Amino acid sequence: MSWGLVAVAGATLVGSAMSSSAQSDAAEGQAKSAQSELELQRQMFDEQMALGQPYREFGEQYLPMLGEAMAPIDRRAELGAYYQSPEYAMMNEQARNQQLAASEATGGLGSTSTGNALGAIAPQLGQQYLAMREGQQSDLFNRLLSGVNIGLSGAGMQQQAAGNYGSQAGNIMAQNSMNQANATLAQGQLWGNTIGSLGGLAYQGFNQPSGAV
Repeated sequence: MSWGLVAVAGATLVGSAMSSSAQSDAAEGQAKSAQSELELQRQMFDEQMALGQPYREFGEQYLPMLGEAMAPIDRRAELGAYYQSPEYAMMNEQARNQQLAASEATGGLGSTSTGNALGAIAPQLGQQYLAMREGQQSDLFNRLLSGVNIGLSGAGMQQQAAGNYGSQAGNIMAQNSMNQANATLAQGQLWGNTIGSLGGLAYQGFNQPSGAV
């Protein structure tokens, strides 16, 4: 083989090595860039999760109580307890005294209407009490629901953050994998072409006339 072909072969190898090194450096730079972008996305995700966490925790504490507030009132048990309470005794006495005083003033103290009015006091007070309890329960339910909705807002913020992070991170990793694969393929093609070129040079060298320089 002539020294000229040897020089060409050496230059081919050096050029291929330099090109391969440049491709490796570029691939490494892309990998570092992808890693930095992943870290930035992770930082943004952590910050969004931290921002939403207090709202989520605030709402979560009301979930058990909200379930309890949704249960219907036991009207019989409520009335039984109410009729045994000092509150009922006081209001019943006041209502009876007012009815008796009105009947006495109109001369109907012993009338049937007075008796009916006195008998209606307890049911009326009971119905008023149940209406008050149902109103209290409805008001409690609405207040608890407001707290739970605050928690849902925080959870929604975290869910969106997680979705965005997963999508962005997936895209970054997929692009980085594609870049690495393309770099590896390019290097393989480069060295394949180099080997082919060297093979051609070797063929030329071995087939040169023996007297060629």
